[in-house]
Amino acid sequence: MRNGGEAGVRVALYSHDAMGLGHLRRNIAIARALVESPLRASVLILSGVREAASVRLPERTDCLTLPSLHKQDDGSYRSRSLALGVPELIHMRSLAIRGALESFAPHAFVVDKNPLGVFGELEPALAHLAATGQTRCVLGLRDVLDEPAVVEREWRKTRGTESVRRFYDAVWVYGDPAVYDPFLDVSGAASVSSQLSFTGYLGPRPHALNPACEAVLRARLDIPTGRIFLCLLGGGQDGWELAARFAGAALPEDAVGVIVTGPFMPPAARRRLATAASLNPRLRVLEFVHEIEKLVAASDRIVAMGGYNTVCEVLAARKPLLLVPRVAPRREQAIRAERLEALGLAGVLLPDELATDKLDRWLVASHPEPDPSGIDLGGLPRIPALLASLLAETSEGGRVCAVSA
Repeated sequence: MRNGGEAGVRVALYSHDAMGLGHLRRNIAIARALVESPLRASVLILSGVREAASVRLPERTDCLTLPSLHKQDDGSYRSRSLALGVPELIHMRSLAIRGALESFAPHAFVVDKNPLGVFGELEPALAHLAATGQTRCVLGLRDVLDEPAVVEREWRKTRGTESVRRFYDAVWVYGDPAVYDPFLDVSGAASVSSQLSFTGYLGPRPHALNPACEAVLRARLDIPTGRIFLCLLGGGQDGWELAARFAGAALPEDAVGVIVTGPFMPPAARRRLATAASLNPRLRVLEFVHEIEKLVAASDRIVAMGGYNTVCEVLAARKPLLLVPRVAPRREQAIRAERLEALGLAGVLLPDELATDKLDRWLVASHPEPDPSGIDLGGLPRIPALLASLLAETSEGGRVCAVSA
């Protein structure tokens, strides 16, 4: 096994990113944890969203942006920009991924969610890494994938269990089994249980904003005085209905509403929100906010769709949270919302309830500070230690490869 030495270890992180920025944001958080750890990692992120170029990356981190896929409402894929069919696009991406990994020669490769990548695009690169035996591979999974029956069907279709056994040294679940175990009711998962570790949720360090820092934040984002009621839509691709309902909600007189649309909200929908904000001095609409955790820290309460990263950030900040989860084409967000509601950490409003007055009533009600101390939010500081342990192991049969999702 190669030693990173004074130069630090080299880590590659992959996510196909066909919808939203969730996978990219999670990879950036992992990259930062590795860079700032004693590993002194240099990190190459392989991402499928061109917006990655506008996101602030940690030091010693760079990003290779792959030609983009777009995930449609029915769950199918198409090329986002190029006039290519999906097979041609996947072939191009697969060649780029393998070439990058051959040149970068990482000590560890962390793959997001799909053991073989979207449409199997990682298989040639994984086979190459396994043949060289110089890279530890880890499969990283968020806390909830989907309904167990759906997960089982998809893993069978994509040879997930076989691929984990063939290519991966470890499987990390970025969650806490006390909240949800993504493999609890999935048959066949027992065969990879020896490789499985729960890292805990990737909760950021809470930001305690002093008045001066909050004043700077408000000035930079043009947020007037008053309590901040924040609406977070993730990438924003399918967040229009929640945003429109929030924009029309009757806020308390001492509050200002702030909507962060995300970069993927359709332009026409964003223009309608901007028009609403121009007519309401207590409403602000922002497309994207760097260091969103600071805005979360400054907020009084938060309404969100229920994506993984948003939930981690809000729980770490101990803010009252109302989740309006996506329910199709995947039930991931709905399952996460249900579990957090059962633990008393969030309220839940299903999308078909947006037409009611439940959102208005939640916004004006008083809410105690949630206490997430019963769940593990310590995944980010734990990941460098897990990786260091993996790199220190003697590889069985010469193979040393790691992937995350």
